[in-house]
Amino acid sequence: MENEIEAFFENQKKVILKEIDTAKKEILICMAWFNDMDYLNALMLAKESGVKVEIITSNKASINILQFKDKFDYVGIAFLPNYFGVLHNKYCIIDNNIVLTGSYNWTKNAEYCNFENLLKIHNISIANDFKFDFIETKIFCNNSFIQPRRCNCSGLLINLVCIESEDINLQGECSIYTICSKCGEYKYITNDYEFNILNTLDSDNLNYEWILKFLNYHAEHNFDIKIHAIAVASINSMTLEKEYRVIYKNKFFKRFIEDSYDF
Repeated sequence: MENEIEAFFENQKKVILKEIDTAKKEILICMAWFNDMDYLNALMLAKESGVKVEIITSNKASINILQFKDKFDYVGIAFLPNYFGVLHNKYCIIDNNIVLTGSYNWTKNAEYCNFENLLKIHNISIANDFKFDFIETKIFCNNSFIQPRRCNCSGLLINLVCIESEDINLQGECSIYTICSKCGEYKYITNDYEFNILNTLDSDNLNYEWILKFLNYHAEHNFDIKIHAIAVASINSMTLEKEYRVIYKNKFFKRFIEDSYDF
């Protein structure tokens, strides 16, 4: 039932396997620990029935990762330096409308030894939120570690895409600025980088789905410059000056990124 949430404190494995078995189109998994072969076998059956299966797991946690290779549409390993910790997510998205999440890893210890919880959430909006996180983490895995360079003052140099209008049809290009998170100095990137992809994306405004398409497009085309944030131009109601309102922050560096910038 839509907009239903159920909590499980036992028999979580039974719940998960049932949802995998009922999947029709897509299963997206982001799991810190994954070493129970029962789940792997269930996913293999789902794939054989035509379901798209993608998995992201931690390089420090999974002991069966080699058994995932070449079996599914995508297998990602999150290599996170100690400064940022390791992958700790535990969720599965079924057909973009059901989310399974909680403390429960897909391991035998979780099923038989630990006190664990599992939430089954039937809500498309929440599923979209989790899918956004999955895609961003997937892009991170595909592009290795997107570590910003350092400024002379030791601050991080954030690459910010600046879009001139919320109505994409009113403009055909965007600019990129490199901004220091500490001293605030910035540089406009011109001839170093050609970035004119907005008209290639099928959307009329800068909504949730557009950001996902933008990030996917950027990752798939192996651009040299990594994107840490996206902003759109607006007029400050107090100063009447132009500023760039940030609509996306890379989750690994968001604490270094302001909510808005003016140049």
